[in-house]
Amino acid sequence: MSSNRSAEAGILGFTYQFLQTAVKILEAKDVDTSFTIEGIEDLDITTVKEEELVQYKYHEAKKYTPSAIQKPIALMFKHFIENYSKEEEWKIKYTLFCFFGLSEPELQTCPNLITTTTELNKILNYTEAQDILKETKWSEELEEMFLKYLFFSKADRFDEAYEKLINVIQGVFQVSEVESKVGYFSNAIFYINKLAIQKDIDSRKITKREFVDYLTINFWENEAEIIQRLYGKEEYIATLKKYLTIKNVKPNTTVHIFYLPKITSQTPRFIIDLVKNFFVPDKRNDVKPITLIINSDEEQIKNLKRDLSKITVIENLDLVFNDGDEEFYFNHRYFNKLPLITLQGNRQKIESMSYNYKLISFKTYKLNQQNILFDHPLHIFISNVEEYSFLGNYSIMNKIIINNLEEKEILRLFGG
Repeated sequence: MSSNRSAEAGILGFTYQFLQTAVKILEAKDVDTSFTIEGIEDLDITTVKEEELVQYKYHEAKKYTPSAIQKPIALMFKHFIENYSKEEEWKIKYTLFCFFGLSEPELQTCPNLITTTTELNKILNYTEAQDILKETKWSEELEEMFLKYLFFSKADRFDEAYEKLINVIQGVFQVSEVESKVGYFSNAIFYINKLAIQKDIDSRKITKREFVDYLTINFWENEAEIIQRLYGKEEYIATLKKYLTIKNVKPNTTVHIFYLPKITSQTPRFIIDLVKNFFVPDKRNDVKPITLIINSDEEQIKNLKRDLSKITVIENLDLVFNDGDEEFYFNHRYFNKLPLITLQGNRQKIESMSYNYKLISFKTYKLNQQNILFDHPLHIFISNVEEYSFLGNYSIMNKIIINNLEEKEILRLFGG
């Protein structure tokens, strides 16, 4: 029975930590503030001016005793001793959030529990703290300096922390309470948990900007999927268009990268019609060529390119693709090269260009992704995103998944 209670307390503690972490991220004033989940401490916050290392302790069924905070204090003090230097300006502060539900009100929410070196030493003399600090030497001067950078922050009860996060989400995203609870809350906790279990510390880092983008994208994707099931394709397409508008996705502001899961008899026609919506003569001079990445074997890719060339000749379209000469030996420099363009007399529109779009196989892309460059990309996955999930040059913040739409409907979505 006690082990079950211990497990429940542990789960509650981690969930509380993730609640408070989400609040911290979303309340940050600077969208480029960096957060490391499970870094040096539970949460490391880095701004241009300073770094804050945060520990969370949540115990609904315990009273406060000095020994209850020995481990976080010892870990913080050890970090301070090993890194502090008089010769450099110290920009790190240590913050402890703790809640003890069975304590008197003044001790529940972690007020200034340590204000003197005597109180600090009392905590550092407990067994667990001693184990952490064994073979570590320090002076009383270091203890005094450490107390200048040690802070205790008021901790809410679990239900209060939950309500606070819901309110913060409503304010940041300008959504209703229901949308906050259903569309954002679970994704926020899920993503922080996902970051926390990454082995590489760099993979546990995120900025407020990235977190907001992640939650926004997931909300729109989930809402779009629900709308498609409940109201049909027309409403689904309208929702996707609204999302693209919010993200300011336009042919002249964003490089569109389309991932096609397979080649069908309709694929050549679809590609030709899609390209016509983007980088062709008479379009604005700042429109960007699209890229198509096709998941198929070499023979099918070869036949696709042949069919594309055939259509352009028969229909006198003069559309040229750049494939980096992948059939011979892929040249990423050539593939990355911007097209040469000739402008019309008014200099506002394109007269001609050296190529209209890029097209390569998934195999080539996978092998050369580190050398393939995109400027302000939107990665558009036409179903089956799983096969691309390990690729390194796109993130959750600049992708969109399109499910259950026919080619003609996708063309409508992107301006056809």
